[in-house]
Amino acid sequence: MGFGLVLLLLVALAGLSISTLGSSGARMESYADVSDNAQRVLRINGGFSEIRRNVVIFAEMGDHKALEAVKAAETRLRKDLSEAAAHTTHPGRKASLAQMQTLFDAYMSGFNKVAALRDSKEDLVEKRLNVAGVSARRELSEVVQGAMADGDFEAAALAGIAEEALMLTRINALKFLAEPNENLAQQALANAAKFVEEAEALVKRLRSPERKRLAADAEKGAKEYRDAFVSVVAVSQDLAKLVFKDMAGIAAQFADLAAQTVHSQDETMDQQKAETEAGMARSNTATWSGSAVALVLGVILSWLIARSIVGPLSGMTLAMTELSKGNKSIEIPARERQDEIGAMAAAMEIFLQNTLKMDRMQAEQEAQKVKADAERKAALRLMADTFESSVGKVVQTVTSAATQLQGASSQMAGTAHETAAQATTVASAAQQASANVETVAAATEELSSSISEIARQVERSREVSTRAEQEAQFTTDQVRTLSENVGRIGDVLGLITDIASQTNLLALNATIEAARAGEAGKGFAVVANEVKNLANQTAKATDEIAQQIKAVQEGTSNAVNAISAITKVITEMGEISASVASAVQEQTSATSEIARNVEQAAAGTSEVSSNIVSVEQAARETGGAAEQIHESADDLSRQAEYLRAEVGRFLSEVRDDKAVA
Repeated sequence: MGFGLVLLLLVALAGLSISTLGSSGARMESYADVSDNAQRVLRINGGFSEIRRNVVIFAEMGDHKALEAVKAAETRLRKDLSEAAAHTTHPGRKASLAQMQTLFDAYMSGFNKVAALRDSKEDLVEKRLNVAGVSARRELSEVVQGAMADGDFEAAALAGIAEEALMLTRINALKFLAEPNENLAQQALANAAKFVEEAEALVKRLRSPERKRLAADAEKGAKEYRDAFVSVVAVSQDLAKLVFKDMAGIAAQFADLAAQTVHSQDETMDQQKAETEAGMARSNTATWSGSAVALVLGVILSWLIARSIVGPLSGMTLAMTELSKGNKSIEIPARERQDEIGAMAAAMEIFLQNTLKMDRMQAEQEAQKVKADAERKAALRLMADTFESSVGKVVQTVTSAATQLQGASSQMAGTAHETAAQATTVASAAQQASANVETVAAATEELSSSISEIARQVERSREVSTRAEQEAQFTTDQVRTLSENVGRIGDVLGLITDIASQTNLLALNATIEAARAGEAGKGFAVVANEVKNLANQTAKATDEIAQQIKAVQEGTSNAVNAISAITKVITEMGEISASVASAVQEQTSATSEIARNVEQAAAGTSEVSSNIVSVEQAARETGGAAEQIHESADDLSRQAEYLRAEVGRFLSEVRDDKAVA
C-alpha cells in the first residue's frame, strides 16, 4: 500500500513532465515553423533584390544572361512566396505575403514591358539607326572620292564637312546608347540637324548627276537617321521611367512589406521562447517538490518493511549454515509463512530431503563399484593373453624385414657413390670443352660485330655521298634559277628605266603647263619639279642595280661550274663506297655463318655438360636416399626390439593387475 502511494506520486510527476514537454514541444515546433518561414521571407527579399539588379542590367545593357537570370529567379521566388503563404497562420503576415505576391506580379508585368521596349530599342538601333548611318557614310565617301578625282575640291570639302557632321552625330548617339541622359540626347539631335543641313547644301551645290544622286541618298539617310534617333530617345526615356520610377516604387513597397513580415516573425519567436522557458521553469519546480516527497515517503516505508523481513531471514540464515556443515537433523524455520520467506523455507525443506536421498544412493553405488572391479580384472587377463599371441608375431616379422632392408640399402649407397664419381669426371671434361667453344664463339661474335660496324659506316658514307650529290644537284638548279631570275630582274629594270624616262617627260610637260598658268600654276610647278627629280633618281638607281645584277649573273655562272665539278667528285665517291659496301656485306655473311656454327657447337657442349651435371646430381641424391634408408632400417630394428620389450612389460603388468590401478 505504501509503495503504491509512492508509485502513484511518481506517475503524477511523470504525467506533469510529459504534459510540460508536450506543450514545450508544440511551442518549439511552432517556433521552428516561424523561423523557417522567416528564413524563407529573407530569401524572397534577397531573390527580389537579385531580380531588381538583373532588370537594371538588362534595361541598360541588353544583356541576355541577365534576362535568363530574371526568369530563373522568378520561378524560385514564386515557389518561395507560395510556400511562405502556405506555412503562415498569422493573419497580418498572411495579408502581407498576399500583398507581396500582388506587388511581385505587378513588377514582373512591368518587366515584360521592359523586355518589349528593349527589343523595340534594339530594332530601332540595328535596323534603322545603324543602317541609315552606314549608308549615308558610304554615299558621302563616294561623293568625296569622285569630286577629288574630278578636281572638284569645293564639292569634296562640302561632302567632307557633311561626313564630319555624320560622324559627330553617330559618336554622340553611341554615347547616349551607352549612358542615356538628356544632355547627350540634345547634342546628338543638334548634330543630326546639322548633318541634315550640310547634306541639303551638298545636294544644291553638286552638278554631276551621279554625285547629286549619291548626295540626295545621303540627305535621305540623314533624315532617316535623325528620325530613328528621335524614336530611340523616346523609347529610352520610357524605359528609364518604367525601370527607375514605376518599378522602383513597386520594389520599395515589396522591400518594406518583407521587412515588416520578418519583424513580426521575430516578435512571435521571442514570445514563444519566453512562454517555453516559463513552462519549463514551472515543470522543474513541481518535479523537484514531488521527488522530495516521494523520497521521504519511500525511506519511511523501507524501514517498516525491513523490520518485518530481517528476523525471519536471520533464522533462515542460521539453518542454512548448519546444513552446509553437514548437520542434517536441523528444523527449517518459518515454513508456515505465506509470503516469500515461507516459500524460501519450503524450498530449503525440499533441499534437505533431497540431500538425505543422495546419501542413500551413494551407498548403493559403492557396492556396485566393487563388483564391477572384479569382473574388469578377469577381462583384462584374457585380453593380455590374446594380445601377446597376435602382436608378438607382428613384431618378429618387422624385425626380420628391417635386417633385410639394411643390407639392400648399403649395397645401393655404394653403387650411387661410384656413379657420382664417374659423372664428376665426365662433367669436368664437358665443361672444359664448353668453355673453349664459348671462347671461339665470343671471338667470332666480336669479329662479326666489327664487320657489321664497318658495313654500317660504309653504308652511311654511301648515303652521305648520295645526299651530297642530290644537294649539289639541287644547288645547281637553284643557282641556275637564280641566274634566270636575275635576267628577268634586268628586264624589269629596263621597263622601270623606260617608265622613269616617260615620267621625266611628263614632269617637263607639267612644268611647261604650270609656267603658262602663271601665278595659279606655281604649286603644280613645284610638284612637277619634284616628280622630275624622283624620275632622275629612279634612272640612276636603276643603272646601279643593272650593274649589280650583271655582277651577280657572272658570280652565279661561276658557281654553277664549280658545283658541277663537286657533283662529279661526289658521284665517284658514291660508286667507290658502293663497291666497298658490297665486299663488306659478303664478309659479313661468311662471318655470320661461322658464328652460327660455333654457337650450335657451344649449345651442344653446354647441353652435354648440363646432362652430366644432372646425372651427377641424381647419383648423389640416390646415394643420400640409400643412406637415409639404411639409417631408417637401423632405427626400425631398434624400435622393433623396443616394442618387443614394452609388449612383454605391458603383459606382465596386466597379468599382475598393476595396469588396472
